[in-house]
Amino acid sequence: RLHRLFVEQAGAQDCWGTRRKRLKCGKLLQNVLQFDPTWGSNCYGMKLSMFITVAEDGSSTILAYMIHHEEDFEDVYWGFRCFHTVFKIAPATLMTDSGPGIVKAAARMMTDLHPWSETAHLLCVYHIDQNFFANLHCLFAGRPEEWKILHNMFWRVGKDYDEHQRQSLDDRLAAMRAYIVANGKGKSKDAALAWYDGVLIAKVEKWAACLTWQYFSAGAHATVRSEKMNHILKDWLLSNSSLTNVQKKVELYLENKQHRDLCKVQAARVK
Repeated sequence: RLHRLFVEQAGAQDCWGTRRKRLKCGKLLQNVLQFDPTWGSNCYGMKLSMFITVAEDGSSTILAYMIHHEEDFEDVYWGFRCFHTVFKIAPATLMTDSGPGIVKAAARMMTDLHPWSETAHLLCVYHIDQNFFANLHCLFAGRPEEWKILHNMFWRVGKDYDEHQRQSLDDRLAAMRAYIVANGKGKSKDAALAWYDGVLIAKVEKWAACLTWQYFSAGAHATVRSEKMNHILKDWLLSNSSLTNVQKKVELYLENKQHRDLCKVQAARVK
């Protein structure tokens, strides 16, 4: 069955699991690892977080999952340590959202003398965009054209990976901030600028394409594989599922996926 580890943590029980059948993990884990928590998979209101990588044929592969109460440092760091305890190989790249608990846990795993000290941590640019909207759009309410200008400035930084753009990155970020100062209106302006300086700029090396292109990401600048797998599995799961049913449904999905993959391989051989 699934390798499962239950621990008492902060007065609540968290669950960790890996695939029932062993994988050839050496090649897989020298790879990108995506991690993105999702809601609505069980009756306890706990989050389901899967560790997704890319197989040699380009398909998304679930290596492990955890069910946890909070998206805070303690829970996520515990999950990362469980992952390393089982697989014993650090990923080349870890891609997550910018949640403070996840970012702190990843940073702890990647400090000197820790197991992922050579792992690159990248942030999903679409999650960054969601936070960009949540913090700044209110300053441009009722002025769609001005917001469009600012949003385009953000995406030029987020997606333009030309080498020469690195030299002008600081100027473009400064121009974006100046545009917010000159055109943004509202009581939350100071808080928005604090977020801009403390999060967007402070973590720019993790999401700006001209800085992240050097790291392997399997062609993704976002946690799209995790998002897709979350969507697929939640079609199998119900919000009133017990934890044992979550385990059974995840295993059932994996068994069905393995069968479909084998059928595709056999069909390709026949052709």
